[in-house]
Amino acid sequence: MRSKKTIWLAVAITACAGASLVACSSDPDDTGTAQPDASDTTTPDATDASSASDGTVRDSAPDQANPPVKTDSGKSDATVDATTPAVDADSDATVDATVTPDAGPALPNVDAAPDAPPVDAAADSSAAPTGSACAQDQLVQKRLCGYCGTESRICIAGDAGSLVWQDWGGCRGETTMATRCLPGDTRSMSCGNCGSQPQTCQNDCSWQGAACAQPPTAVCKPNTKEYVAGLSCDAGGRVRFCQNDCTFTDFSECLDPTQFDGGTSIPTGAVSIALSTNAGANKVTVNRSLPETAMLPRLGSGACPVTSIATSSTSYDYIVIGNPDAFRTAKVSVWTSPRTGDTTTNIDTVIAAYATRLAPPVSDAERKACTTGVNDGCTAVPSDPTACASSWAGLFNDGSNDRRVTLAPGQTAVIYVASYFIDDAGDYMLSLRTEVLQ
Repeated sequence: MRSKKTIWLAVAITACAGASLVACSSDPDDTGTAQPDASDTTTPDATDASSASDGTVRDSAPDQANPPVKTDSGKSDATVDATTPAVDADSDATVDATVTPDAGPALPNVDAAPDAPPVDAAADSSAAPTGSACAQDQLVQKRLCGYCGTESRICIAGDAGSLVWQDWGGCRGETTMATRCLPGDTRSMSCGNCGSQPQTCQNDCSWQGAACAQPPTAVCKPNTKEYVAGLSCDAGGRVRFCQNDCTFTDFSECLDPTQFDGGTSIPTGAVSIALSTNAGANKVTVNRSLPETAMLPRLGSGACPVTSIATSSTSYDYIVIGNPDAFRTAKVSVWTSPRTGDTTTNIDTVIAAYATRLAPPVSDAERKACTTGVNDGCTAVPSDPTACASSWAGLFNDGSNDRRVTLAPGQTAVIYVASYFIDDAGDYMLSLRTEVLQ
């Protein structure tokens, strides 16, 4: 059994060894005086305020038997140890957070296109006039011109040696679309039924329009027709025509059903033909037929109005013609001939006109009331290779008789063509030539 003295000696050696271990782990610069942790901001307890006889402050919290091992953060050795005295806030070592660190010497500006002159993109129609002073040699100005093209000029030394703006160059790159326009231009276009549409040219040189404004009374398109079967007619029906103000005329008298297709719009025997508005320059032609199934007592020969109607029925055709000019009266020559390329057909025809009518005449009294004709031949003045051949009839001013059809602005007339003999029928061509517009 060990003596108490031996036990106390072992304890004393162990304590001395622990103290030596602590002393060995201290910082070499440690003066032996404990320094407070700079990161510790905890207010000491009242018991901590008391001092030992050697003047050191005692921490009331027990020391950790096994303090945690700090893992290397990866920072450089320049990291300041917590025991290093703090830098004074007023010290010159303090870094001003508002100062941007120097990123090194500035690099020269690199032009992506070193040969391209500088461009002033803001140039427009208000740019300084040609010959006025400019500030930068080789500066280029560009602006829009014409139909969405561009023009440019340059700032170079003038005759006096000072920098001045030169003349604008030609307009380049203009759009070639057929409907191009100059930005800002305006116009009004016809639309719908007698409507109008204001349009403005956009910055891309194209037209843009507002909604079509149509009169409330407009119900149809001029020069169109509407045929309705029945309407108190034993056979056939009635037709009405759309006038220039987009309103319908009254329905006509009952019409022979063999002259119409029975549809709801276009009667085959009353096809409208618009005259040419180029006086003497152009003629209008249309291929027609004198059908064997359409027979009607022929008008008697002589000046209109006629007094008689023949007892024999022959093939016939009615055609509605119209003057599209809104301001000028037209005088028109009208004649029949074989169709182009047809060298065999030869029909002895008669021709007459009913001015101001929109629908073919029906009653005998209406049929006799023609305004020009009835002609069984013709003398073409001026001449035309298709006019007045053989027995084909026409309406001309031959110097002795002016049988041309007169149409007021926007007016229509009905042309009557028939075969003279009961056994004549077949295809033909009707020609109209505007001789006078005044």
